Amino acid sequence: MNHPYDRRLVLCASGIACLLTTTTVCSQQESEGLAQNALPDLMVTGKRASLIDARSIRRERIAIVDAIVAEEIGKLPDHNVTDALSRVSGIQVQQDRGEGAGLTIRGLTQMATTLNGRETFTAGTARTLDMADVPSEMLAAIEVHKTASADRVEGGIGGDIDLRTYRPFDLPADKLGGSVRWMYGDRVHRSEPQVSMLASSRWQHDTLGEFGLLLDVAYQRRAWREDQQSAGNPVLHSDIVPGQNVVVPNGTSETTSAGQRERKGINAVMQWRPSPALELYAEGSLVELNTRQDSYQFNVAGSSTFAPGSAVLYPGTSNLQQICKPPAISATHS
Repeated sequence: MNHPYDRRLVLCASGIACLLTTTTVCSQQESEGLAQNALPDLMVTGKRASLIDARSIRRERIAIVDAIVAEEIGKLPDHNVTDALSRVSGIQVQQDRGEGAGLTIRGLTQMATTLNGRETFTAGTARTLDMADVPSEMLAAIEVHKTASADRVEGGIGGDIDLRTYRPFDLPADKLGGSVRWMYGDRVHRSEPQVSMLASSRWQHDTLGEFGLLLDVAYQRRAWREDQQSAGNPVLHSDIVPGQNVVVPNGTSETTSAGQRERKGINAVMQWRPSPALELYAEGSLVELNTRQDSYQFNVAGSSTFAPGSAVLYPGTSNLQQICKPPAISATHS
């Protein structure tokens, strides 16, 4: 004898089983649909990627570090390394012939400079590298360490600056990049070229491991013009206006300088990775900066003679505004 409740239980159980089967089939179909509609992985490059890399460097360092990362090969923010560093807070830059020259970290000139972590300097009185010598196209990044740490080279009271160049293992298997620019000087009315090229290759050997070669060459030429005006220290005279001391300019000087700057750089690197735990490299860098200029100067000196009563002062002051020279004396012969 079948109980009426048994039949209901069997029907309910069958209904639950059908519902579970339908739900499973729908879930599988949705998963397959999502897999088919999935977007490919996106690689962020350019300016946004460089900002992300610079932020990661600051975040991962224990010390106070600022960084500038090139957007792409040969695309540091400025043509000159010193001008690029002027974007970093706490860096003061001096100008020379329209470009950044000497720099300080928070007002201190006692700093260390390194190239890929190795201390380097320019021949002169200091132990720092002249950043104006280095073409910006050769650099992958610049790191400014404002506080000392045990893993950094000692000697930089104000901090140290590390210039990072490209290496083969930092790039994809094969890379070829270049840039061509034409710079126009609106004051000198002349244009000059700036070119750079980078070639890198990586390959795997069955027994010897992985090898990499890189060659980076940059050449810059820039025409410039600089105008200067200077005046001597004012002199106090009591013989120009009776009973009054008059401030008189002590001459003036006008200088116009025009010239050309030529900047060359080459970097060659070879890397060898025989095993994941060992990496060897050989690297050589050469940079050179030549400046040629012609200067033209016009000097005006003060005169000791003047026409009496011709002096005019600026209203309300004792500063001389204008004065006339004495009339020429003509000689007559009979």
